[in-house]
Amino acid sequence: MHSYDVARHEKAQRLNTRMEAIAPKKLCRKQALIKGCLPVSDFPRYSQLGRSSGSVEFRLDFAYNELGQANVKGEARNEISLVCQRCLVEVSHELVTQIDLVIVTSEEHARELVNLDSVVVEEDTVALVDLLEDDLILGVPEQVCPNPDACKFTPQFQFSGGIVEKEKPSPFEILGILKSDKN
Repeated sequence: MHSYDVARHEKAQRLNTRMEAIAPKKLCRKQALIKGCLPVSDFPRYSQLGRSSGSVEFRLDFAYNELGQANVKGEARNEISLVCQRCLVEVSHELVTQIDLVIVTSEEHARELVNLDSVVVEEDTVALVDLLEDDLILGVPEQVCPNPDACKFTPQFQFSGGIVEKEKPSPFEILGILKSDKN
């Protein structure tokens, strides 16, 4: 197994930029491990979701799975500050997301993988950020309020015990009024 530490390894040092491409199938053949940190600013969509001044730490294991598919498994983590949309309180959240992707060469092949997450790599290379960013975004919690039950802005719903039906006026009621006026 080959191990590359993005922050320290000389050969892997060039992976330290967002646009640098890696060859996932080649890394799978070597059963490589890549770990390191990338600045949050390298993740354009993820960096817009909250405030984070640090970096995204990651660990990615490349190997072929039991079906012979190129597979990337790992973890990404980052400390992000998110704003509760109810009470507008800023909450710090340690985001840890698991990554498990199958590398495919076409959208058609990706659609065939019903129960597996995949990433389409049409060329032989893919940007490292592209392997991580979607899973980071999906890992952001929907509710960030530290105690949603105690939040004074939690919507309060009250329902009566039975079904109340409003009496609707008959569309023919006007005809009855006109008929009575003629009499």
